[in-house]
Amino acid sequence: RAEAAAFNAVRVNLGYDGRPVITVTESPGAVKVSLTKQGSRMLSGVVLPQDVTISVEAEAAVGPATKACAVALDSSAAIGIEFDGSGTLTANNCGIWSNSTSPTSIDAEGSGGATAAAICAAGGVNTGNHSFSPAPQANCPPAEDPLAQWSPPAVGAGCQPVNAFSGSGTYTLNASNGAFCGGLTASGAVRLIFNPGTYVIKDGPLAFSGGASIEGQGVSFLLTGAGSRVDLGGAATVRLSAPVDGTMAGLVFAAGRSEPQLASRIRGQAELFLEGSVYLPTHSLEFQGGPAAAMPASSTVLIARTLRFAGSST
Repeated sequence: RAEAAAFNAVRVNLGYDGRPVITVTESPGAVKVSLTKQGSRMLSGVVLPQDVTISVEAEAAVGPATKACAVALDSSAAIGIEFDGSGTLTANNCGIWSNSTSPTSIDAEGSGGATAAAICAAGGVNTGNHSFSPAPQANCPPAEDPLAQWSPPAVGAGCQPVNAFSGSGTYTLNASNGAFCGGLTASGAVRLIFNPGTYVIKDGPLAFSGGASIEGQGVSFLLTGAGSRVDLGGAATVRLSAPVDGTMAGLVFAAGRSEPQLASRIRGQAELFLEGSVYLPTHSLEFQGGPAAAMPASSTVLIARTLRFAGSST
């Protein structure tokens, strides 16, 4: 079709009866058309020793017209992004995107709302009684994974001496002491202060609950292995900022693309201030209950296999 359109454009605009050499190059989401012909020299023959080649090319590509900062990656999910309840999602100057091609790629129930620069689904949309600004679009091109080129750092040997904290007290943790084998849990009136570094959560959950307070600057959490998921809730308070350099730069919570499919959740009355991105491409990530989360950095993205915003989460 591109070749026929190119030849037709030449005939309509130039009245050229011959057929130029037309080359069509396709790549995922893009097509490029090149036209080439030999030009006769006429007056230019005085200074040019041989005929010249005249060519032109044009390229078109499909893709999000705006930066996507909340992305559900799974193209085969029954629901890519689900809104259920009275909660709100605000994506300032960026887009909310579901790559699911199902009829319910974006599915909404309840009385909440979502605001973004664009709201798009690769499949269909069910808006229910939810309030959207602007209205979600169906059959959009899928959003590319903005972190598709990222690879997690290697995980070294050794385990942290303690991976469960409860009761009360303040504890300062260091990433150099090894991975949290079996996960990391904190509950009760516990305050955990993380010194800068990448903390590996291996073969178990990262679970804070019961009023635990978590804080750290230049901190990232790498989840790897069976059961390594995020579970924050029960009035937990989390204030974290990501590193500014290194393999985990800009990432607060992250998992590799070859990790098992897991369910991560932020629930209850959790309060989160995350200066950095959440990248869980194999996780279904759910905000449920009444958590309030702020991710203010201009480079922040929220990426998961699927996303669900339930209850009165904001």
